[in-house]
Amino acid sequence: METEHIIPATLLRDFVHAGAAIFTLHSSVSGKRYTFKVSASEPSEQYPERCWFVSLLTGPDNTADYHYIGRIAKHRGGLEFRAKHPHPAADAFGWFHPRAVNGTLPATCGVTHAGRCARCARLLTVPESVATGFGPDCAAMLGIVIRAVG
Repeated sequence: METEHIIPATLLRDFVHAGAAIFTLHSSVSGKRYTFKVSASEPSEQYPERCWFVSLLTGPDNTADYHYIGRIAKHRGGLEFRAKHPHPAADAFGWFHPRAVNGTLPATCGVTHAGRCARCARLLTVPESVATGFGPDCAAMLGIVIRAVG
């Protein structure tokens, strides 16, 4: 795990819901790891409220080999992940998501980003951006304060 790509726990909720997040979930208990892409939709006729489509990396091309596994949408006043089909990765995301939202992810679970902004997917090059997973302009748009590294 590259420590400079660890998403701070205080930013997990914002990171996952930013609109173009790519991250890997690691479990030090099971040794399993899954890479997810979470893309936001704008409201439409089919989905009148914003929702997020969750895809799993299933092949060697880490830019194109993602397959849809479910979506996050508002349900009973909160955000809930619903899997399309049963799958261990969908179970892992279903376990992870409420803990990321509530800030209760245990230390046995690590989350690293892919070096791209969670909102616009641009490559991150500024150390402060790499440390948070958000580019400076996107962080400002989302109201996220980024502090200098070092």
